[in-house]
Amino acid sequence: LIFLAALAATLLLINWDILFEIDTFSEGLRFESQHVATEHSGFVARGFGAFYWRELVQSVPWAALAIAAAYWIHLAMTWRSRNALELGMMCFPVGYFLFLSLSPVQMHRYLLPVIVWVLWLAGMGMAEWIRRSGQKGHRILRAGLTVTAVCLVGWQAWQTNSILHQFRDDSRKELRTWVAANLPAESYVLQETYAGLSFNRQRNHDDFRFDMRASLCIGDAISSLEDARRKGFTHIIVCDLRYARYFDPVFAAAPGDEAKVKRDRALYEQLFHEGELIWTGGPAEPLPGFTNPTVRVYRIQTPQPAAPRTPAS
Repeated sequence: LIFLAALAATLLLINWDILFEIDTFSEGLRFESQHVATEHSGFVARGFGAFYWRELVQSVPWAALAIAAAYWIHLAMTWRSRNALELGMMCFPVGYFLFLSLSPVQMHRYLLPVIVWVLWLAGMGMAEWIRRSGQKGHRILRAGLTVTAVCLVGWQAWQTNSILHQFRDDSRKELRTWVAANLPAESYVLQETYAGLSFNRQRNHDDFRFDMRASLCIGDAISSLEDARRKGFTHIIVCDLRYARYFDPVFAAAPGDEAKVKRDRALYEQLFHEGELIWTGGPAEPLPGFTNPTVRVYRIQTPQPAAPRTPAS
């Protein structure tokens, strides 16, 4: 109860203005609910996806997962003695996680409530462990508690260092540095917005000496590499936050979007097979987060120097 009260107070402190914009909040909640459930990039889930299960295992140390699972089983076995609030704390995150696993949206941040809940369960389990190990004749429990605590602290130190690396050496930051130094001024670049060079889909970015067009998905701008070359594009930059979903067997095209999904997947396959991969960046180890995604730069034709202008007579 104390945990929920503190969480509610924190959320209210951060989002106090929603009290005066209930209609806007309700509309946003409705949009996000539909967005997560069915309306993202023409995909629907075939069944339970492995993405969030994998992210949960990567986000939480194995010792904490084991303790949380053991404590949840303890709660479930004693459910008759639990009040409605405790039963809600047991059941809601499980249902939310199962619902999330059916979603066509693969984004780490949606898993945050589950991660917080698992860590809360692990903390409650540790507290129960400490209570029981304080009793006489429980030396094995105390030894196990010590080993587990050392493992958790060590894992957290490694994870903290890895996250600092993610922010310091984000692949999109390295991409900006690389393209600014290596792409000729005659280049014409098509990049997906997740790659991070520019979020403006219509005009060029003034920070670079070459021309560029941004698109949420490259399939929204071109139909094939031949079409890209006809339009003058010399380089294509893609990001796994966009293209990975096209190759995940869990997802299928939503009714009415089959042709577009098939065409976009074929376009990525053609790019990966025929394009010349000249730069790639990404995490050294898989860490959950929106930072440091895998980014690829392909050259599809050689930039041609602009013809010299004829002096006016």
